Amino acid sequence: MVNYIIREAAITDVEPIKRLFSELCLRESDNDDAIDLNSYESVLNYSFQNEDRSFFVAEHNEEILGYIETSIRKSDYMFDEEDYAYICNYNVRDSIRGGEYAIGISYELLKRSEKWAKDKGIRYLNSDVMANNKFVVFCSEKLGFERHKIRFVKKIIE
Repeated sequence: MVNYIIREAAITDVEPIKRLFSELCLRESDNDDAIDLNSYESVLNYSFQNEDRSFFVAEHNEEILGYIETSIRKSDYMFDEEDYAYICNYNVRDSIRGGEYAIGISYELLKRSEKWAKDKGIRYLNSDVMANNKFVVFCSEKLGFERHKIRFVKKIIE
């Protein structure tokens, strides 16, 4: 059994989080050029200084196994009920995905983000998931997320 902790991310976690973000982008995108780690580092630094953003990591033996980034957003066309917390990025290291600990880590990261939002007085937690990301769809549904809107995409120029 892997003993891990879920904790608030620190500025010293930027490099391992960037590596996990790169894994996520490579897995979810057809375009390697879409990965801009320098821009993402700016986002990370902004997140650490903003009260309306949270960043949590799962750590084992000083190694980051996963992370979740959440922000508070105003009611908009995607969710017009009221202000909500939005999971911006969420990933568990590729080397443990599908393993017995990955689901537990994912669950704990999502629960920690949910608690953060509740503590801020936010009633809804939202996320977007790539349709082929069965792992995150499974974890989200296990946590009680419901499908709200479906976005269809059609490529019209090759």
